[in-house]
Amino acid sequence: MDLNYEKINLHDYITSDTKNSFEGHNFPAHSVIYKEGEHPSGIFFITDGLVGLTYQSKNGAESLLRIFTSQSFLGHRSLFSNEPYHATATTLHETRALFIPKEKAMEMLLSNKELMVAFIKLLSRDLKNSEIRFRDMIGKRVESRVIEALFYLKKRHPDYVWTRREIGEFCGAKTETVSRVLTKLEKEGHIIKEGRKVHFRDEEKFLNLFSDNNEES
Repeated sequence: MDLNYEKINLHDYITSDTKNSFEGHNFPAHSVIYKEGEHPSGIFFITDGLVGLTYQSKNGAESLLRIFTSQSFLGHRSLFSNEPYHATATTLHETRALFIPKEKAMEMLLSNKELMVAFIKLLSRDLKNSEIRFRDMIGKRVESRVIEALFYLKKRHPDYVWTRREIGEFCGAKTETVSRVLTKLEKEGHIIKEGRKVHFRDEEKFLNLFSDNNEES
């Protein structure tokens, strides 16, 4: 699983006057920023917070597709492709974001080649990470996926208490399976559980653990 968290920092490409013209929004925890099927009218830049991108299948099963943290753009792919949102963006806890209207976003890109190149790199990384995740979903056994998902999500945002359901949605495992794997990891001394919180006893050894699991797959 790719642990490269490189982002585009909006403040590197715009003046303070330009930034002040964007709309600031405060979203409480569990707020919907946009819904699957809606048409984008701009893009969001998260200044602080945590947002989950989820997809609901026809049978009602929900999948956690991606996590967006501070200094991340949100909704850009749908805007640039001129397509409806393919998933729903929901805040996992209180989030602050700037909204950049479509016209302003396109103006910024067309007038700033460095920003355009940065977005091309961002979209390329997104595609690569999606392909890697799809490969992992079909090529690795479920225990390996749970271990990697736990490490990835906790490294991505260590202060958020990830639920068993969220971990399972992210790696394509049932909640009961996640609970079973966590119990096993605790008994083997790899993690410490404090209620819903999970801590790594030794991060380096934990990294070696999912490397060993991948070799066995």
